[in-house]
Amino acid sequence: MANLRQRLRGETPLCAVNPGGAGLAVGDALARIADSALFIDCERTAIGITQAAHMARAARAAGLATLLRTESVAPGSIIRYLDCGVDALVVPQVESGAQCAALAQLFDVHAATAPRTALIAQIESVAGTVHWMTLPITPVLRRF
Repeated sequence: MANLRQRLRGETPLCAVNPGGAGLAVGDALARIADSALFIDCERTAIGITQAAHMARAARAAGLATLLRTESVAPGSIIRYLDCGVDALVVPQVESGAQCAALAQLFDVHAATAPRTALIAQIESVAGTVHWMTLPITPVLRRF
């Protein structure tokens, strides 16, 4: 995951491909492309937790970094996706610093028993944008 964080902050663009569904074969094709990652989208596709876990495992076996967008900001949902073993979770519908602090705490608790997963807060509204600069900066959460 440190490699993914370095790549996200680096000079070289990272191409994250969303297969638009449970496309396990996409990982095989992506593995042949430098600076690529698999983007598993559980918010805008029909992919559920079981398929996401299988896709994450296949991507890891192919040596790919994985980013997974959860279907919501609900803590119960996020905990389940943290256990998939992806490099980063993209959490949609983040609107406030309080939500970010709660997410960071959830990620910290998970990291006590598993490799740390990066948190990418997806800010999608005017209200969230207004609060952008007040979001807390923690070891888990950084601004890009």
